[in-house]
Amino acid sequence: MKVINGEMVVHLYASSLDFIKRFTDGITQEESLLQPPQGGNCLNWVLGHLAISRTVVLYYVDMPSFVTRAEYEAYIYGSEPLTPERIASGEVTVHPLEKIMADLDRSQELIAEALMDKTVEDLAQPFKDSGDSIAGRLVYMSFHESFHTGQLDQLRRLARPDEEPLW
Repeated sequence: MKVINGEMVVHLYASSLDFIKRFTDGITQEESLLQPPQGGNCLNWVLGHLAISRTVVLYYVDMPSFVTRAEYEAYIYGSEPLTPERIASGEVTVHPLEKIMADLDRSQELIAEALMDKTVEDLAQPFKDSGDSIAGRLVYMSFHESFHTGQLDQLRRLARPDEEPLW
């Protein structure tokens, strides 16, 4: 990755956040917890997973996180689905959509602050001793976010099957 600068990365994440907001606009907390019948996780989990994943983006550019891992434990890769049984038993804490969206907005501010002035040369630097460039890591995380953002469209359709698709 030798041709991407910070402004481009900021734009990737801003565009993604626009789609996230479109796919979650008007969704209720109850709708966000509907489990897909074919398996997988609910919209609330996907949204929280996107928020905690953005802390990785900040890590790659040496910025502090806006949330703690413990705060988003239920949303990390490999965590159990946010089922009604787990929620009712108190086994898992589910965040309100408003909190997750506020955290995503804050993450976008921090990503812009960290990256807007980074040059192609800055991002071509290796990330620690990994052999990967910082740009390569950031682009991979953008792909990851795009994948999950697409899931939000499908999960919105699960919650509102009579609505016209947004995409």
